[in-house]
Amino acid sequence: MKLGFFLKSAVTLNTIWATIFSGIGKSSAAIIPFFIAAWFIDQKQTDVFFYVNTLVMFFYGLFSITIEAISVPFFSKEKTHNNISVLFWRLTLSLTVVIFAVCTLIYLFFDPLFGYFSNFTAIQLDIAAELFIVLIPFIVFSVFNSILVSIFYVNNEFRLSSLSSGLRFFVALLSGYLLKSNFGIHSIAIGYSVGELLRAIIMLFNAHCMGFIRFTWPNFILTASEKQYFKHFLLNATGMIFIGLNPIITKSLASQFGPGGVSAIEYSERLGLLPSTLFGLGASNVLFVYWANTYNSDSLSNFKSKFYKSNFYICVAMIIIISIGVLFIDFYLPLILPPRLLGGTYDIKLLIILFMIINLPYILQANLARVQFIRQNQRYYVSVQIVSTLLYALMSFQLVKFLALKGLVLSWFITTLFLLLAYFYGFLILGKSNS
Repeated sequence: MKLGFFLKSAVTLNTIWATIFSGIGKSSAAIIPFFIAAWFIDQKQTDVFFYVNTLVMFFYGLFSITIEAISVPFFSKEKTHNNISVLFWRLTLSLTVVIFAVCTLIYLFFDPLFGYFSNFTAIQLDIAAELFIVLIPFIVFSVFNSILVSIFYVNNEFRLSSLSSGLRFFVALLSGYLLKSNFGIHSIAIGYSVGELLRAIIMLFNAHCMGFIRFTWPNFILTASEKQYFKHFLLNATGMIFIGLNPIITKSLASQFGPGGVSAIEYSERLGLLPSTLFGLGASNVLFVYWANTYNSDSLSNFKSKFYKSNFYICVAMIIIISIGVLFIDFYLPLILPPRLLGGTYDIKLLIILFMIINLPYILQANLARVQFIRQNQRYYVSVQIVSTLLYALMSFQLVKFLALKGLVLSWFITTLFLLLAYFYGFLILGKSNS
């Protein structure tokens, strides 16, 4: 009876639809590295691309993911479309200026900065700088789209925002296929930026047609709640800086193993964490809105009960998916990666299995971290992230000496367990007031 009610509830249906559409969108993102593996034989180039992509994803997390995380609870309280529209344009204009300023500084000091942390040659660093310039529009438009996604979410519109995420990756694949002979690996970067621009146009048009966004020129006099919003943004961005450092540390250490090291860890991570990418995070996006609304309108005991139930179903589904992924790895892996990579220096199969084990604690800690966003308890969130980054850096620098790339994955696993325990403790002591 309870299961039947659960399956018929609006939250469950939204979660299922968002998971399906998010899966369709994100699946194209997950397969891009494997097209790169097939199209570009030179592993020095693929190493550079994946390293720069990690840097771009650092800025994506710093701005886009932070905005999406804090905007959902904020917009769920401020559902007046006029107020949301004004804040939307304020955020868009101000963050665009900030992003261009930061990216200009990074570009000016690109060679000395990344030449020190990576093991790339001068030619590789030149390619990296070029790729970074091409991907700056992607960063700008991804921030723009993240604000729009939050607005769609609080209006219970999940399908377009979830499905549209795949557009940029579809365009990247199309660009790579059509332009690879002329522009090489730069063709993928061009596709990313063009795809994100097209996604921005489509989402803005639909948001306006649905009445979520109005075209207006904002003033920059902030209300008290908006000042609080920007305060939370700065605190969460600080936490995201430390989250984003972990992949950069990973790719920097992987580059020390010579050509193919960065690519091997990228292929393994993408395939190993695919269950979280396609299923877990897609479901959690819908549930995030559900949890935020429940926390703001219901009792604390009911909030905790619903949070536990949601994560129970997520865990069951994730265990089934992970088990299938491990059991059938010998069947699908040769279909995805070319033999030259499977028979190379790095044991990619073992790395993928190790990453798959991380999925369950990874998705649980991510959900528990969202509770801190809902509570607007940014201090606890930032403190945990700082400690976890320091822990990961210390372990990875040591374990990589003895276990090579497997040491990086083991460090990742231990850090994820730490995050799970820390956020679970924060959940256990949960109260309505910020601690």
